[in-house]
Parts: sequence; C-alpha cells; structure tokens
Amino acid sequence: MAQYDINLREYWRIIKKRKAFIILITAILILFSVALAIIRAPSPLYEATSSIKFEKSISPLGLYTKIFSWGSGSEIETQMAVIKGYPAFKKVALAMDLIDSEEEDLNPRLGRTITNLQSQVKVSREGYSNIVNITATAGSPEFAAALANQVAQAYKETHAREITQRTAEAIKFIEGQREDIGGRLRESEEGLRRFREIKSIIALTSQSSSLLSRADSVETRLAATIEARKELEDVMKKIKEASSHPLSSREAFSSEKASALYQKLNSRLIDLVIKKDTLLVQYTSSHPEVIEIEKQISKITQKMISELESLLKIEAEKEKELRKKSEILKQKIQSLPDKGLQLSRLERDVERFSETYSLLESKYQEALIQDAEKPEEVTIVRPAFEPSKPINPPNTASSALLGAMIGLVLGLVFAFIVETFDTSLGAIEDVEVTLGLRVLGLIPYIDEKDIQESLKDEYKQDIAGDTMIREARLIPNFGPQSVLAESFRSLRTNIQFSALDKNIKTIVLTSATPQEGKTAVAANLAIAMAQGGLRTLLVDTDLRRPSIHRIFGLDASPGVTELLLSNYDFSDAIRTVTDIMMGRMSMDKIMLTPGIDNLHIITCGTVPLNPAELMQSEKFKGFIDEIHDQYDVILLDTPPLVSAADASILTMKTDGALLVYRAGKVARNILKRAKAQLEQVNANIIGVVLNGVKAEISLDYDKYYQYYYYGQEAKKGKRKKKKGGHKAGQNL
Repeated sequence: MAQYDINLREYWRIIKKRKAFIILITAILILFSVALAIIRAPSPLYEATSSIKFEKSISPLGLYTKIFSWGSGSEIETQMAVIKGYPAFKKVALAMDLIDSEEEDLNPRLGRTITNLQSQVKVSREGYSNIVNITATAGSPEFAAALANQVAQAYKETHAREITQRTAEAIKFIEGQREDIGGRLRESEEGLRRFREIKSIIALTSQSSSLLSRADSVETRLAATIEARKELEDVMKKIKEASSHPLSSREAFSSEKASALYQKLNSRLIDLVIKKDTLLVQYTSSHPEVIEIEKQISKITQKMISELESLLKIEAEKEKELRKKSEILKQKIQSLPDKGLQLSRLERDVERFSETYSLLESKYQEALIQDAEKPEEVTIVRPAFEPSKPINPPNTASSALLGAMIGLVLGLVFAFIVETFDTSLGAIEDVEVTLGLRVLGLIPYIDEKDIQESLKDEYKQDIAGDTMIREARLIPNFGPQSVLAESFRSLRTNIQFSALDKNIKTIVLTSATPQEGKTAVAANLAIAMAQGGLRTLLVDTDLRRPSIHRIFGLDASPGVTELLLSNYDFSDAIRTVTDIMMGRMSMDKIMLTPGIDNLHIITCGTVPLNPAELMQSEKFKGFIDEIHDQYDVILLDTPPLVSAADASILTMKTDGALLVYRAGKVARNILKRAKAQLEQVNANIIGVVLNGVKAEISLDYDKYYQYYYYGQEAKKGKRKKKKGGHKAGQNL
C-alpha cells in the first residue's frame, strides 16, 4: 500500500480498486439475509373479516323491554362479548364439524375446542356505528373465511331465536290476560243486566255519578298502589334470596313499577351477569376477573335493594293517603241512594273491563302480526372472503436491505484491511523510493477484449484470432494515434535520454515474475524505436516461453537456438519487414506507419533443453559483439528474474537492463529481490517501466486513465460513445 497520507481521494481509490471484493461481500450478506428471513419466517397466518349490523326493530306494541340500547357503547360491547360467548361458538363448532352434537357441555375436549376457536376470533366495533366486525385468524385462508362467516351466522341465528322466543312469550301472556278480562267483562255485563231488571233502574243523577266516579278513581289508584307495593316487595325478596348464591343470566329482577334509576341498575346487573357467564366458559369462579365482577354485582344488588326500600316508603305513604281519601268518599257516598250507587258501580266495572279488553285485543292482533313478520335485528352486511395474502409474510425486502447495508460496511472495512496488508507498489514515489530507480515509462492498462471488439467494429467482418491478438498487442504500429502508442514513444525518449552519455545499445527487458507484460513492452518498444528512425534489433532470448514470433506472425525457426547450436550465419536468422510481410501480417497493416523497415527481429528458434547454458556460452557473447555495431538499439526479451537465471546472465553481457513491473501485482519484497539479483551481477539497471497502470491503483495515474482507442478521430468518438468512455484497455 502506498506510504502517504490518506485523504478522501485515496479512500475513493481504494474503493474503486477493491470494488469487486466489496460487491462480493455485499452480495453474500444479501443472499444470507434473504435466506435467513425465509428460513425463520413464521407459519403463514391468514385473516378474514365479516361484518354484522344491529338495527333496533320499532314495535308499537311495547311487548317486551329491550335489554340493550343501540346508542350506548357499553351495551354494544356487551353484545360483542355475547358474540364470543359459549352458545354461539358451540354452534360454530357444530357447523364446522369440529365437535359432535352428542358431546356434553362439561366435556374437556369440547371446552378446549371452543376456547381455541374463541382465541382465533377478534370482535371490534367499526367507529361509533352499530356495525361490528368479526375477524378470524387461521393458518389457512379457507378456514379463516369459514370461521368468520360461521360466527356471524351463528350469532344471527341465536339472536333471531331469542327475539322469536320473547315474542311468543309476550303473545302467550296477552292471550291469557285477554281471556281473563273477557270473562270478567261478561260477568260485569250480566250483573248490570240483572240489576236493572230487578231494581228497574235506568240511570243515576249526575251528582251521584260524579261522586261515585271519584270514589272509583281513588279505589283504582289505591289498588294500583297496593299492587305496586306488593310487586316491589316481591322483587326485593327475590334479590335478597338471590344474594345468598351466585347469580345467573336466567334470573330476572325487572319491574315496570320501579323507577328509572332502578331500571338502569337492573340493566347494568344483567350486563355483568352475562359477562360473568361468558368468562366462566373459559375460567373458574376463582379467576380474578370473575371475582371482580362478583364484587360489582354485589354492590349493584345492594344499591337496587336500597332503591326498592325508598320506593316502598313512597308507595306506603301514597297508600296511606289514598286510604284516607277513600274513607272520606265512602262517607259521602253513604248519603246517596243505595240503588243508584250499586248501578253506578256496575256500569263503571263494565266500562273499565270493556276498555281493557279492547286494548288487549288490539295488542293481541298486533302481536300476531309482529310474530308473522319475524323481524331481524342482526344483518350480515359484509361476508368474509378468502384472503389472498398472509398477514405475516417473510420480510425479505427489509432483510435484504439490512444485509446490503451490513455487507457494504463489512466490505469497506475488509477492503481497507486488505489494502493495509497489500505490500505491492502502486505509486511512482513508492517504486522509486523502494528500488532507488527512476520510472522511465508508464504503460496504461487497456483490456485486450475491448480492443478486439473495437477491431470487429472496424473490420465489419470476422477476422482470425491470431490477427486480432496481434493487432491488439502491437499498438504503436496499428494504433499510432492512441495514448498507449504515445506512452511507448515517451518511454523511447526517456531511454534515449538516459543512455545518451553512457553509450547504451544492448538492453535486456525483464521482470520479477511472469505475466507482467515484459514481452509486449519489448515488442512495442522496438516498434517505437524503429518508428523513431533508430535501426533496431529485437531478439527473443526467452528460450523457455518464447512469444515474439507469434506477436509478429513469424516462424520460430531459425532463431537464437540455431545461431548458437548450428552453423547458421547471423544474417540467416535476421527477419526484416520483408519477412514480416511474407508472414501473417498484410502489407497495408505494415505500412500504416513509416519506419517499420528499421525493425529487425531474431526469433527464439527451437526451444532447447538448457537455455541458461546457451546464454552463458562464449558463442552467445560473440553473437552480441558481432551485432553490437550494426544497430542503434538492441532489445533482448528475457525470462523473469525469479523464475530463471537467464536474465541475470544476459545482463552481464549487455549494456543495461530495463525492469518491467506491473503496477500493484508483485509484493515489494519480490521486486526488491529481483533488483538484488541484477545488482549481484553488477547489472546496469537503466530504470523501471510501470506496466498495466490503472487509475484505482494510485491517484498518480488519473491523468492516464482517459484515452481513445487507436484509429481515426471519428472512429474513436464513436467507440467512446458506444462504451460510455471505455474505462478498460489492453492487458499488456
């Protein structure tokens, strides 16, 4: 890693350099988070909701007193508790075939089934309306919808049956009263008829009628007061007797003679009893909620008894007052004729019974009509449908986002850790300080595949693979206008300037390790030298993995091996532009740039078994001496220093060595070891060529990062637009 102060630009460089590493860690964390979210996802739950509406039936009869009022929230909540009560859910369990109709209520299995169903249902009121939503939650959409609909239907049927039962009881009561009053009416009419016949009386005086009417009114009020007092005493007796044991919903303490306060207390008592009965389905009598309700019931009963005692005192006072008035009227009536008094009484009895009978007859007919109509106070306004999605889907999106964030952070952390332990050299200052050598040239990185794609666009037809590789590598010849070609011309100038006063002609090009691009640098530098007007000889002395002949499309033999092992003359192994034209390179490609005729090439020849011995032989020394004065520059491509000793041997027989280093590839210790090997043989190291320079390796190379491909300006602009400014380049 570069040894200079870290700043934001350096951070950005590291991120660009290690972006593949960061993306990989982020992708792994995303996949891991999504997989974990799917694995740990809970069992899917589906929710279905049905809605019912309560409507109070308006009855002109006043047949029965409603227990609840639709405008009061507390009574609506009571009905919500009734919906989740034991009777409704037992009906639901039977309808869904979860229990048998023969099972007893105290069966533990029946209790568990109903309790489980109740736990799956939630009842809520919709705002302040009289609509109640029944929401069922289950593991399957079919069961959830069926449960919600069955609960609504069960409550509707239960409520309708209760209304029908109340109406039937009211009709039965009215019918009995009608028959009783009818009998009394007939008796009073018959008594009046007989009295008129016997006494021969037709009517009383108006004074007698008025007095008798008043007396009758007082008697009626007195009788009503006595009846009310007795009814209140009976109700209070029932309450006191019921206080000795737990109340149930079957016991009733209502009384029409009681006050409005008592009626309100009685309604509240009924609500509490219903709520207690609902709780006893799931809990025992020792449960805290049941105990609390028992306390509230006890308090309300005490208040009801107190209210009844107050009412009894009032009725007693009223009865006493009416008795006093009745005695006074009786004294006045005694002064009236006895026959007129009896007649008036009989007439009033007939009138009273007649009015009562007419009222009961009207009520009876209306009750029959009401029963025939069968009004429904509960209506299902919205049935439950099967839900399409669960309410608890696996949260893969947020898990993926969280994994991406964590992966990005970890990727950045590990990227900086890896960069910290990276011992390769990137910056120019690093190379020069570490090796103590000058950097003579910078060769930018260009992806060979992108160049090949550009060549396909240029040729508009398929071209041979070796031709494509050759043109992609020999940039100074096939792309003389490119920045890459300009970098080799800059390297040529720097080498000439360095060798100006040292008379350096023979130069060894080597590298510390393989795959650093020394052969491509040697070939392109030779072309640049030749284009500069220098008589140049390129010798392939890499007898282990030779490649110069493939780059220029030449035959490998005869070459260096034949010159050293056979009787080949030096001139027989020299390849000129004529040989290149006769090889695999066409005439028009060779003549793209002037000066290519200044380039001579000696290929490797047959690969020998002992390359190092051949390089160390006196014959090779004589070969170098023979060609030394015939060329301006002689470039020797050699094997890497760490892999073989060939390069160290050749540097002893030449004027200088040029070390090729791919930026960011080799650790500094290996590079220093390569330099030490050259120094051990007293090699004249001219400098270093940084190959494959990328902008992300060091901020020093930003200015080399933007470039055009070889070709005409219009073509370069076209490719730049197509590739978005091509950031990749040749891998030399």
